[in-house]
Amino acid sequence: MVVLAVRAFSYSINGITLVKSLLLLIYLVRNIRSWHGIVDYCTALLPADSPMRSLIRYHWALVDRIVWSTLGHNAWEHTVQYHDFSRVDDLRIIVSRGKGLLLLGTHYGPMCGGYVLAQEGLNPVILAAQNSIPDLASIPLRWLLTNEYIFRGTYDGMVAAHHSERQFVRMMLAGRPGMIMMDGIAERNSRAAHCLGMNYPIGIFPFKLAVRHAFPVVIMWFSKIPGNGYRLNVEEICFGTLEEGVAQYGAFLDRIVRADPFLWSNRPRIPARRV
Repeated sequence: MVVLAVRAFSYSINGITLVKSLLLLIYLVRNIRSWHGIVDYCTALLPADSPMRSLIRYHWALVDRIVWSTLGHNAWEHTVQYHDFSRVDDLRIIVSRGKGLLLLGTHYGPMCGGYVLAQEGLNPVILAAQNSIPDLASIPLRWLLTNEYIFRGTYDGMVAAHHSERQFVRMMLAGRPGMIMMDGIAERNSRAAHCLGMNYPIGIFPFKLAVRHAFPVVIMWFSKIPGNGYRLNVEEICFGTLEEGVAQYGAFLDRIVRADPFLWSNRPRIPARRV
């Protein structure tokens, strides 16, 4: 539905804004059962916001991400002009050192980050859950699939988690940047980091990997460009132990989420009195 709606316009800012406005109404109704949790989350981080303002701002950011991600996958050549991906050059410099590169973002993702880097020629190897890598040969009517789905099923850098971690490491050691698309917070083997006023569980796998193989680690995230698309941001972090890596990642999450709570889709339960 989103793809069809977006393609009905000429990829102009006015057309995109109209699509977002229609989707805003849809998602406000669709997520009505989550309103209370959204208000609690926003109140904890933005106490000056009224509940209705928080709901609208949260859902506006949600549909903005959906629309721009859909445009990126299905109309890259028409919409890349609205984004700022210039920091990809910094990643090329790190990769040129020949020591591999481990990229992390919020939730260790998102998948659209891997698509952007693939389009920019960095060809990352992406470790993702098995159910995130579709078997396109078994799907009828492939012409109905979005480019995002096709990318996950055909890209040669997709590696299934819990089955091919060694292949993931080998490809990184060969010079390809690596990305982990699993939600590190849900990982069973985790450590607590002080984040958002509480002890927050963070999966240790990427930090264990970085320490063991001396991979440089770069945190990558997107920030909104007012009136346009998104800016790619990168920040290299250095640590010598697993615990230091977890602590630095927790500090990053705290800083990014507080700077723009609406860019983070996985809402934690934040006790307002602790923030």
